[in-house]
Amino acid sequence: MLGTALAVGAAPAEKAGSAAATGQTAATWASPWASPAGVPAQALDAARDTVGGAADAAAGLSETVGADLLATARDAFTAGFHTTPAVSAVPALATAAVVAVLLRHIPAIGSEGSAAAAAPHEH
Repeated sequence: MLGTALAVGAAPAEKAGSAAATGQTAATWASPWASPAGVPAQALDAARDTVGGAADAAAGLSETVGADLLATARDAFTAGFHTTPAVSAVPALATAAVVAVLLRHIPAIGSEGSAAAAAPHEH
């Protein structure tokens, strides 16, 4: 899956196994919820990667099963699209808090403290 490939590629080499396992676990948990009845395994594999893959797979199925597969894929995409920013906000806010605490003693650029620190010293 593209998401797992991106996570593994972005992870340091020593953490690549953990990144791959996390992606696989997420895919495994999501699989039973995102599998409409009557969809062959090959079509499900194609549909899990992209909405376009789901549309291609749905075209080869009966009208009812294909429509269910495509609707499920769109719903999963939309849910992921909404969930990802919310989940990403947590570490972003935590990082901002840590940076604010660790860098609070450094004067802002353009402030009196930073100008005095940048001034040449006479020896």
